[in-house]
Amino acid sequence: MGNNAYETRIDAYFAKLKVLSTSELARSAEELVTSERQHVALLIAHLAEFSERKIHLELGYKNLFDYCVRHLLLSEGSVWMRIQVANVSSRFPQILEALAEGKISLSVAGLLASRLTEENVEELLSRSEGAERYTEGNVRGPWLRASSGTQR
Repeated sequence: MGNNAYETRIDAYFAKLKVLSTSELARSAEELVTSERQHVALLIAHLAEFSERKIHLELGYKNLFDYCVRHLLLSEGSVWMRIQVANVSSRFPQILEALAEGKISLSVAGLLASRLTEENVEELLSRSEGAERYTEGNVRGPWLRASSGTQR
């Protein structure tokens, strides 16, 4: 590995972490997670606007997925979930709020996105708080599978 400015900053960052107390390190990690959640929600809002305005086409990408993977260098799995959420976020901004507040994960938001309606959005988001994705198509609790209207 070459010695560049980024590696030097990372080395310096690790040095700073080593001198933090346990409580300081834990608090710092919690703050970073909170910031990350908020930034993920904001990025999804950007993707919703990209999609609506077809900006990816103006930038030479065949679709939003292609733009996210090739230009933003996001993983294919996370892009699929982000786009699912972006597609409904203008209609149901509550999903971004729940994501930013850490009430639901990106995985759960991606699973919920296609199932949200005006009638069930509040209930599904409330019931989803703290839900985890354990295996493909299986979120803790029968409510999601039962409310989806489709079998996976």
